[in-house]
Amino acid sequence: MTFLQRLTSIALLIMLVAASNLTAQVTPQISLNPEFVDFGNVQLGDTVRRSITVSNSSTVAVLTGSATPSKAYYLVDSGATFAVPSNGSRIISIRFIPTMVGSHSDSLVIIHNATNRTTPIYVTMRAVVDSAVNAGDTNALVISPNSVNFGTVRPGEFADRTITVRNSSTRQIAGSVGATVLPFIVTSGSGPFILAAGQSHTITMRFAPTSNGVYNDTLAIAYTDSGFARTRNVMVSGRADSSVVVRNDTTLTVTPSVLDYGNVPAGESFDRSFVIRNATERTVAGSVGAAGAPFAALIGGGPFALAPGATRTVLVRFTPLASGTYSDSVVVSFADTMNVARTTAVRLIGRSDSTARPADTALVVSPTFIEYGTVTTGSSQSRSFTVRNQSNRAVSGFVGTSAAPFVVTSGAGPFMLTPNQTLTVNVQFTPTTNGDFSGNVPVTYVNDDTTGARTVYVILHGRSDTASTVDSTLVVVTPTSLSFSSITIGTTADRSFTIRNRTNSPLTGGVTSPTSGAYMVTTGGGVFTLAPGEERMVTVRFAPTVAREYRDSVMAGFTNASGTTQTVTISLVGNGGPPAGIDASASRSNGLSISHVAPNPMRESVRIEFATANTARVVVEIYDINGAKVATLIDEQRTAGSQSVVWNPSGIASGSYVYRVIAGSDVVVGQILYQK
Repeated sequence: MTFLQRLTSIALLIMLVAASNLTAQVTPQISLNPEFVDFGNVQLGDTVRRSITVSNSSTVAVLTGSATPSKAYYLVDSGATFAVPSNGSRIISIRFIPTMVGSHSDSLVIIHNATNRTTPIYVTMRAVVDSAVNAGDTNALVISPNSVNFGTVRPGEFADRTITVRNSSTRQIAGSVGATVLPFIVTSGSGPFILAAGQSHTITMRFAPTSNGVYNDTLAIAYTDSGFARTRNVMVSGRADSSVVVRNDTTLTVTPSVLDYGNVPAGESFDRSFVIRNATERTVAGSVGAAGAPFAALIGGGPFALAPGATRTVLVRFTPLASGTYSDSVVVSFADTMNVARTTAVRLIGRSDSTARPADTALVVSPTFIEYGTVTTGSSQSRSFTVRNQSNRAVSGFVGTSAAPFVVTSGAGPFMLTPNQTLTVNVQFTPTTNGDFSGNVPVTYVNDDTTGARTVYVILHGRSDTASTVDSTLVVVTPTSLSFSSITIGTTADRSFTIRNRTNSPLTGGVTSPTSGAYMVTTGGGVFTLAPGEERMVTVRFAPTVAREYRDSVMAGFTNASGTTQTVTISLVGNGGPPAGIDASASRSNGLSISHVAPNPMRESVRIEFATANTARVVVEIYDINGAKVATLIDEQRTAGSQSVVWNPSGIASGSYVYRVIAGSDVVVGQILYQK
């Protein structure tokens, strides 16, 4: 063979190889991962999900086919047919739902148009089903809702829904929230969780499609109860349609759209609320999503159903623990009049820095939540709250009104309260239609020049029913008031009350947290279920930081299966007293005011700022909680006006200390926390 013939043969070989490669690239090429699916040990009554990834390595052709199980035990969530674009992949989700014990083997039959594998391909699936004996408590976790439908969403947009997982048992339960396949996303609440008895965990799901179609998936919630592993599944579904017309929707009105908390001292809390109103003539279902720390929705979060014209108040608390600027949002999701998924976001803004002044405690509003229970439609029920001036100055303010069916019958409008004076505000609930109603009454007052105007919201809630008689006595609470007497600053005291279910059916509900930082529920609080005749003890701790009177309340609210609701208010009253050896003489402060003690807690030094009305001998002293004097910062005659002094502790242990400021006959006592 000549050199020219050899060269021609090589060129021909290269052309044949290139043609062969070209053929491989332009035809569908299938690969599966895995090709064996092991569901492991499954308990009868449980559901387990596994998935297979179908990939197409072709650079041009589309891979098409179908996946079919040969027995009813294996269900393909995402549909029997598939189309995989070039260089793409598709996940086939399979659920195993056993109906009998024993070993189960089966095959998933995949028919395809690829050229690199014969058709069909048989994917072996295997599971071992155990008896339901010793399967643990299947009702330990209450999941609501157990299925989520996002409605119709335009591609490129999204809709959010929330799922609540509650531990209804009397023991701790650990679990984990799994992941979902796009376009479903778990935006918050995924991963492991631990729930104490009665505690709840909120999961936020997002449906964010990028193309038209009908989508389904399963969210697996696995948990271990009494040593046995279990899995609960929440079905999620949604539809994407680009033909949905974008328009201004008036199904729900949400006002205001921004909650600005201003500047709040670290470690303190401030509340704001927004109102959702159903503007249609039909019942609208939706959900209020969760907010991230340091924001928290205290009242009104989670799923809701609003009757025509009904409102829902959502109370959001801002509790910064460190200096900084914070922002987040609460997403309200619902289906509009065309059953198209909609979302409205309420923006949350707050900050905390060294210039923040302590929250003003001039007025005490109690209670801040009023529950009317279930009222016969067409009748009325009255409740009241009080506004008390506990400061040493006159305070002016304004009591607002509420939307129907709540009416402020007395106490509305402007007011002026002298020291220790109390205003009583009466609010009447007069429903004219059946339903669930909520509202609020704002109490706004003028604070000093440093913090400006402040607003406290009294939340209102009630239900109505056409029944001629409504028995709303579900629980017996004993006692309904807790008195802590005088407790030394820097120490704590506990008091308890009991709740007993007096009905023959389970009750769901819980105990709210106090609004002031001096009280906290240490045991028995949160959300829980009371069995018929069951009694539960709730313990409240009082930890005063200033020598003064503290008034607050907690709410115990419960609902039975028929929707009857009862709420009981437990009032809390206690006094913060100075340590032994310090006679604060009831902390007289007519001509003396403390304007700022910061930073508190402190690490190196703390500045005490105060003002005196007259020229007088001023003494500023520091004591430990046993009454031993630690330091004298000022002891001299001073003229009237603003004063300040800095305490730089050295050689003393971390802990709680008390400052005492004396100006003439006026005395003010407070607490300082020292943390090295």
